[in-house]
Amino acid sequence: MKLWRRQPDPRRHTRRGVAYILVLSIALIVTTIGVSTLLLARTQQRAVRMAEQAAKADCSAQSLADLTVFRLNNNPNWRTTYSNNVWTTNEIVGEATFRLKLVDETDGDLADDANDPVRLYAKATVGEAVRIYSARLAPVTPTNLLSNPGMEDGTVNWTAWYCNLETRSDQPHGGTRCLRVYSRDGYWGCPYQTLASSPQNGAAYQFRAWVRMESGTSGVILEIETGASGSGTLQVYGAAVSVGTTWTQLTANLTPSWSGSLQYTYAIIYTSSGSTSFRVDDASLVKASTIGQMAPVPGTWRREVLP
Repeated sequence: MKLWRRQPDPRRHTRRGVAYILVLSIALIVTTIGVSTLLLARTQQRAVRMAEQAAKADCSAQSLADLTVFRLNNNPNWRTTYSNNVWTTNEIVGEATFRLKLVDETDGDLADDANDPVRLYAKATVGEAVRIYSARLAPVTPTNLLSNPGMEDGTVNWTAWYCNLETRSDQPHGGTRCLRVYSRDGYWGCPYQTLASSPQNGAAYQFRAWVRMESGTSGVILEIETGASGSGTLQVYGAAVSVGTTWTQLTANLTPSWSGSLQYTYAIIYTSSGSTSFRVDDASLVKASTIGQMAPVPGTWRREVLP
């Protein structure tokens, strides 16, 4: 008896091959999607990290600029401490690396003129992010406690003590007029001014004035006198400076102090001897701590293109 055997179906093998290829294709697609998702996640993480670093660098650069202005205003020798247009060495604070430089855009010399403005560059690096900001800094004009300091308004605000006062237009030191002090009864004959704004008790002040004698030579003294309910009348004054017939600038660093309620403050200019007529011009009385202060010039703040 002959057994019946089913013949192989070639189409069955074909279907198996198609299914295998289909499985491989799906696996490849899934793998590709997984890799792409992983790459996308990493790219997004990098973008987030870069954005975070950029924000920190941006904030750090601006903070460095503010801090540098504070440092300059508390370092009277900063113009010789820094070199023109030279980056400082790295200063690391937390994640940020700081550098700065100062550029005298007038003549390239920081130290030659205290009135020259400078451009401050503040650079901060956080990770791969770098930011540089700059601003132009200029000297701040201190508040002068004296009124009519250049005598351009005549003798207004100046009072004669045992002398006469007038303003003259011949040979002023600055502007168009100067104060003439004449008909003096003695060395005490002098001009003085009552300060409209009271000085700060115990604070240092710089009293300056240009003076010249009309003949001969005499010592000239700058003085601050205060009257207070507790301490009464007190004087602080600088050393007598020899002045001749050419304009000479006098400077006295004075620290007035008193007890009780302040009643008046006088700024006085007199000679140590004699009664010779003299002239005064361009006087100032300013708080010493405000001299040489720098501040950003409005409209000059900018973000720099990275080098």
